[in-house]
Amino acid sequence: MNELLPELRPARLEDLSDRIGFDEQFPGHRVPVPTLDGTETVLLPYTHFSVLMRPDKRLAAVTALGIDGGKLMDLDRSDIAWQPDSRLPEDQ
Repeated sequence: MNELLPELRPARLEDLSDRIGFDEQFPGHRVPVPTLDGTETVLLPYTHFSVLMRPDKRLAAVTALGIDGGKLMDLDRSDIAWQPDSRLPEDQ
């Protein structure tokens, strides 16, 4: 893991509740996360991005993120242990 970027270490499931998610003011004007009227959704904020899940489909309906191309870095993520998000039931 990159020792210079400790915030990129895999989060424990119980740590996800403090995530802020997508910044609707990036890059300087408001762009809200789209909603789906009449459809049940669950907004899951992560670090710098958010996912709008459709529990009925068990899929993401929308992903929202802001990218500053000038700050892109190539990071090795091969050692990240992906886990289900504890904010959703395991079958979703």
